[in-house]
Amino acid sequence: METKNEAFAFVIEKDTFDSYELQSGSTSTLSMSREETIQAIASSIGQEDCIVSTTGMISRELFEHRTQMKQGHEKDFLTVGSMGHASQIALGIALEKTDRRIWCFDGDGAVIMHMGSMAIIGSKQPKNYIHVVFNNGAHDSVGGQPTVGLDIDLPGIARSVRYNAVHTVSDMNGLKKVLSDIRLEDGPVLLEVKVRKGNRKDLGRPTTTPIQNKEAFMGSCKIRVELIMQEYYIGPDLNTQLAALLQKLNVTKVFLVRGKKSYTSCGASDVMDAVLSGRGIKTVCFFDFLTNPRVEDVRKGVLLCKSQCPNIILAVGGGSALDMAKLIRYHIYKETDSYIPLVVIPTTAGTGAETTHFSVCYINGEKQSIADSAMLPDYAFVCSELTSHNDAYLTACTGFDAVAQAIESYWSVNSTDESRSYSLKALGLLWKQLPLLIKNLDNKELRSEVAEGAYYAGRAIDITTTTAPHAFSYKFTSLYGIPHGHAVALTFPYFFALNLYGERLQSTLDSYEYGQRMKLLVQFLDADRSDFLSCQLHMSTYISSWVCLRKH
Repeated sequence: METKNEAFAFVIEKDTFDSYELQSGSTSTLSMSREETIQAIASSIGQEDCIVSTTGMISRELFEHRTQMKQGHEKDFLTVGSMGHASQIALGIALEKTDRRIWCFDGDGAVIMHMGSMAIIGSKQPKNYIHVVFNNGAHDSVGGQPTVGLDIDLPGIARSVRYNAVHTVSDMNGLKKVLSDIRLEDGPVLLEVKVRKGNRKDLGRPTTTPIQNKEAFMGSCKIRVELIMQEYYIGPDLNTQLAALLQKLNVTKVFLVRGKKSYTSCGASDVMDAVLSGRGIKTVCFFDFLTNPRVEDVRKGVLLCKSQCPNIILAVGGGSALDMAKLIRYHIYKETDSYIPLVVIPTTAGTGAETTHFSVCYINGEKQSIADSAMLPDYAFVCSELTSHNDAYLTACTGFDAVAQAIESYWSVNSTDESRSYSLKALGLLWKQLPLLIKNLDNKELRSEVAEGAYYAGRAIDITTTTAPHAFSYKFTSLYGIPHGHAVALTFPYFFALNLYGERLQSTLDSYEYGQRMKLLVQFLDADRSDFLSCQLHMSTYISSWVCLRKH
């Protein structure tokens, strides 16, 4: 037989071989499965907490839990193919993102492989670090070969290397008690969870690639941290507040992105002249863009801004002006790594652009959304006086956009306790006040409440993004030129009814939790949920109070 230096692969059909029970000589009396403890811990952590999970079954079980609960995977980093390194990856994240809790889901085999990592964790003293070791005394992912995990004192080792708190549990009651106490403790914390060997035979694998998982995780961390850092002001006396900020930032040159006509008609030009010219601050204006900003418009703005080297970018206007400024800052940052502070002042109440990390740009007539932490304004000023020039139709369109944002965020599968609190706060300021404002445009108190409500609606969708009514609206705008808020309203009654009456269709959510959530929404909006048509009619009646105001 001729010998060749070639590689060969043998493909063996599943279940070709009989199962084999390892002769470990030991039996486990532990009651908890690893999967149920992962579910319990993952369900108890905070909305902004992150999980770094070790390779193998732990990552697979965590991924499957998120999928079953219809949750996103963006706050979990699955350490694929890097056994023993999860704890150090988690440590690096904890040291960088000190404003959130970082959980490391580790296995006994992985810990033993790189036990020196525990000493490094103890030496760094990350207060936001929780190290969970699922200890079953076995390498489950590669056949169940035994480890010495159950024979060594992991809690004692953790204490010796300066973990600040140490727990070990072997039953569900003990686990639940520890989880209720652990948030009061400074890290690093070790939680040893003793579980029995084995896993479900039908356990699936992650359906995202490692690259996709990494990018989603990094994006989630960055976006939320940047959001927390945003400074905002709601109320009158814009002149004083803006002047104080410019002085604080030592601004000498401003790149001003503004509307064409609205900048003067809303009174913003008088305010800016007083604040900027009065302090000798040079201003470069950019307003050469369409109502629905095109990529060509963005390129013009980027080139002009880069050539002027301003201290800040200041956007004054409606959603288009704010989106344009956000896109300009984003592209400059990505191209040059130069970060220019962005200050926004909305002159309409409803887009939410002042507090979101995404913008809209039209490419060849098609709407494209861009989301990035660099899109989030650093400073936002919400001054209702600048919206007083808006006529009834514009007030209605922008106002209903905010109403829709708040409701959509509330029923979204991505909603959180934080986003729902913003939604309800927004609706408390918008739902009854908007129709009243449309009929009494000079009412300053109503103007102020609607402007503030729009801001909080923006806070809500920045967490969840919008849903079907907004998705359907973009074609109405791009093809027929229908203003955005009006376009959203065209299908909103139907989707409103679908989500209220058709809650059983929400297979992506826990039916009881969703039912309770929607019950609260119905009460808040005084809606009738007796049947589908009643739900639809309720929203149609609400919208009809302003749609007829459109000018032809």
